[in-house]
Amino acid sequence: MTVQDSGAIRFVSGSPSDEELAAVTAVLSALAVESESLGAQATAVRAPTAWSRSQRSMRSAWQPGPGRWQHFGR
Repeated sequence: MTVQDSGAIRFVSGSPSDEELAAVTAVLSALAVESESLGAQATAVRAPTAWSRSQRSMRSAWQPGPGRWQHFGR
């Protein structure tokens, strides 16, 4: 890897060897792949279930206004 084709990785201090550059690139690439796969799994887990969809339709909209709480707790 030369200075011209370094891409998004930039070292601001020190002078890493080629082996150190390869190690950093490998670790960052592995982390990127892992975070992409976890993101796909998290999206699949967060999908609403049939149970939550049916509950949502049963609730009426909340209507704020004067006198709405007068019978609360009776």
